[in-house]
Amino acid sequence: MRTQHPTEPRLSVRYFVLVDDDVVKVAQRVMRDFYFNRKAVLQRYAGQTIDIATVAIILQNRLPKEIDQISCMRCKVTPAGALDEIYDFEHGRYMSYKLSKAQAITSGTVIDASEIFNQKRLKHKYEQKLSPIHLKKILGIIFK
Repeated sequence: MRTQHPTEPRLSVRYFVLVDDDVVKVAQRVMRDFYFNRKAVLQRYAGQTIDIATVAIILQNRLPKEIDQISCMRCKVTPAGALDEIYDFEHGRYMSYKLSKAQAITSGTVIDASEIFNQKRLKHKYEQKLSPIHLKKILGIIFK
């Protein structure tokens, strides 16, 4: 196994919770417990819908050198502080709609466009963009 020299660039991931204009850095362990292990670790945001920014950064000598990628996702937090399973399931449906465009089904003279309307409804519910204010705050935290 090849060990990486400390001066070689490497990829690292940072997580941030975005609520209104606030940006809060979240530990990787907390994010893993919240999203993957489904534990109630975000009591601070209980009952809220939050946006989570995942930022992939390149490190050089263990210091941030540049941003590789930023992605965002919207999550609903249960009153206990865990990921809302139903909200997450619907988010998965939305992602599948994005991968394969929904189409109207024609049966005789009737057109069933419910899948198209579902896709539009879920788009407005789950899609969000990183605001310039959030981006500026994230960059300030990473490159301080």
